[in-house]
Amino acid sequence: MSLENPYCVRYVLDGQMIARQGAMVAYRGDLTIQTKKQGVKKLLKRAVTGEGLGLMEVAGSGEIWLADLAKNVFVLTLAAGDDLSVTGKSVLCFDPSLAYEIRRVKGEGMAGGGLFNCGFSGAGAMAVTAHGQPMVIPVTPAAPVFVDTDAIIGWSAALETSIRK
Repeated sequence: MSLENPYCVRYVLDGQMIARQGAMVAYRGDLTIQTKKQGVKKLLKRAVTGEGLGLMEVAGSGEIWLADLAKNVFVLTLAAGDDLSVTGKSVLCFDPSLAYEIRRVKGEGMAGGGLFNCGFSGAGAMAVTAHGQPMVIPVTPAAPVFVDTDAIIGWSAALETSIRK
């Protein structure tokens, strides 16, 4: 997986990969693209939470270009043991070696449970999108950071999170 330009990722494959439905711009080679079945449990979680992804599975040998309108694209590489929480609307594609699930973020005073996000774990690469260049806020245990849930793209799942209203 590599950036073709700031708005598009190029994924060369000989096997399979997973991408957001509707993200394909072009492809070349002997590729099969089909809706990824995610099971009843994930389908119900998506319906109830409004979080999650409509995914497609790409298999074969060739290359595919993916984008989401004119959003900037960033490639993240997760190492074994890494765990990342990302908003579903920001996920463009990921290696099949990454495990994906919808997770609840517990929050103070949140009736019904809190915010939901997509959790990714394992070793592999993923591409995420943002409107412009995102900022990365370093962790400082003595000074908590408060963010707008509409502005955040993702965070390390190892961080302690809560929601305030």
